[in-house]
Amino acid sequence: MSFIRHILISIALVLALIPSPFSKAQQGSKDSDVQDLIAELYTHPWLGPENSCSPMCWNFQFTQPMLKILKRGRQAQTALIEKLHDSAIKDQVIILLGGIGDEQAVSPR
Repeated sequence: MSFIRHILISIALVLALIPSPFSKAQQGSKDSDVQDLIAELYTHPWLGPENSCSPMCWNFQFTQPMLKILKRGRQAQTALIEKLHDSAIKDQVIILLGGIGDEQAVSPR
Protein backbone atom coordinates (compact mmCIF):
# COMPACT_ATOMS: atom_id res chain seq x y z
CA MET A 1 0.00 0.00 0.00
CA SER A 2 2.76 2.51 0.80
CA PHE A 3 4.41 1.77 -2.55
CA ILE A 4 1.20 2.70 -4.41
CA ARG A 5 0.80 5.79 -2.25
CA HIS A 6 4.41 6.78 -3.02
CA ILE A 7 3.78 6.36 -6.77
CA LEU A 8 0.55 8.41 -6.62
CA ILE A 9 2.27 11.21 -4.71
CA SER A 10 5.15 11.23 -7.22
CA ILE A 11 2.72 11.43 -10.15
CA ALA A 12 0.80 14.25 -8.47
CA LEU A 13 4.03 16.22 -7.90
CA VAL A 14 5.16 15.76 -11.49
CA LEU A 15 1.78 16.89 -12.81
CA ALA A 16 1.79 19.90 -10.51
CA LEU A 17 5.23 21.00 -11.73
CA ILE A 18 4.54 20.66 -15.45
CA PRO A 19 3.52 24.01 -16.93
CA SER A 20 -0.02 23.92 -18.17
CA PRO A 21 -0.73 24.92 -21.78
CA PHE A 22 -3.92 26.50 -20.46
CA SER A 23 -1.98 28.96 -18.29
CA LYS A 24 -0.01 30.13 -21.33
CA ALA A 25 -3.23 30.54 -23.30
CA GLN A 26 -4.74 32.57 -20.46
CA GLN A 27 -1.63 34.77 -20.27
CA GLY A 28 -1.74 35.31 -24.02
CA SER A 29 -5.39 36.25 -23.75
CA LYS A 30 -4.64 38.75 -20.96
CA ASP A 31 -1.78 40.29 -22.98
CA SER A 32 -4.07 40.60 -25.98
CA ASP A 33 -6.71 42.22 -23.78
CA VAL A 34 -4.19 44.79 -22.54
CA GLN A 35 -3.06 45.52 -26.11
CA ASP A 36 -6.71 46.04 -27.13
CA LEU A 37 -7.23 48.46 -24.25
CA ILE A 38 -4.08 50.38 -25.17
CA ALA A 39 -5.37 50.61 -28.75
CA GLU A 40 -8.56 52.18 -27.37
CA LEU A 41 -6.49 55.00 -25.86
CA TYR A 42 -6.06 56.40 -29.38
CA THR A 43 -9.81 56.75 -29.87
CA HIS A 44 -10.67 57.97 -26.36
CA PRO A 45 -8.79 61.24 -25.83
CA TRP A 46 -7.94 62.14 -22.26
CA LEU A 47 -8.65 65.71 -21.19
CA GLY A 48 -6.18 65.55 -18.33
CA PRO A 49 -6.66 66.15 -14.63
CA GLU A 50 -8.73 69.01 -13.31
CA ASN A 51 -8.50 70.80 -9.99
CA SER A 52 -12.09 71.45 -9.01
CA CYS A 53 -11.78 73.17 -5.64
CA SER A 54 -9.44 74.89 -3.24
CA PRO A 55 -7.03 73.96 -1.81
CA MET A 56 -6.81 70.91 -4.14
CA CYS A 57 -9.45 68.40 -5.23
CA TRP A 58 -8.17 66.56 -8.27
CA ASN A 59 -10.50 64.92 -10.74
CA PHE A 60 -8.36 62.81 -13.05
CA GLN A 61 -11.19 62.30 -15.57
CA PHE A 62 -9.91 58.85 -16.58
CA THR A 63 -11.50 57.43 -19.73
CA GLN A 64 -13.08 53.95 -19.69
CA PRO A 65 -10.03 52.32 -21.34
CA MET A 66 -7.77 53.99 -18.78
CA LEU A 67 -9.88 52.69 -15.90
CA LYS A 68 -9.81 49.17 -17.36
CA ILE A 69 -6.02 49.30 -17.74
CA LEU A 70 -5.69 50.45 -14.13
CA LYS A 71 -7.78 47.44 -13.07
CA ARG A 72 -5.38 45.12 -14.96
CA GLY A 73 -2.63 46.45 -12.75
CA ARG A 74 0.99 45.47 -13.22
CA GLN A 75 0.22 43.01 -16.01
CA ALA A 76 -0.20 46.08 -18.25
CA GLN A 77 3.08 47.71 -17.23
CA THR A 78 5.38 46.24 -19.90
CA ALA A 79 2.97 47.02 -22.74
CA LEU A 80 2.59 50.58 -21.45
CA ILE A 81 6.36 51.10 -21.18
CA GLU A 82 6.64 50.11 -24.84
CA LYS A 83 4.26 52.99 -25.70
CA LEU A 84 6.14 55.72 -23.79
CA HIS A 85 7.57 57.17 -27.02
CA ASP A 86 4.20 57.40 -28.78
CA SER A 87 3.33 61.09 -28.58
CA ALA A 88 -0.36 60.44 -29.37
CA ILE A 89 -0.93 58.66 -26.03
CA LYS A 90 2.18 59.55 -24.01
CA ASP A 91 0.31 61.59 -21.35
CA GLN A 92 -2.12 58.72 -20.76
CA VAL A 93 0.70 56.18 -20.59
CA ILE A 94 2.64 58.25 -18.05
CA ILE A 95 -0.33 58.73 -15.71
CA LEU A 96 -1.28 55.03 -16.01
CA LEU A 97 2.27 53.92 -15.20
CA GLY A 98 2.16 56.22 -12.19
CA GLY A 99 -0.97 54.40 -11.05
CA ILE A 100 0.21 50.82 -11.60
CA GLY A 101 3.95 50.91 -12.05
CA ASP A 102 6.94 50.12 -9.93
CA GLU A 103 10.56 51.27 -10.27
CA GLN A 104 10.68 49.83 -13.82
CA ALA A 105 8.01 52.33 -14.82
CA VAL A 106 10.14 55.24 -13.62
CA SER A 107 13.36 54.03 -15.22
CA PRO A 108 12.75 51.26 -17.75
CA ARG A 109 15.79 49.29 -18.85
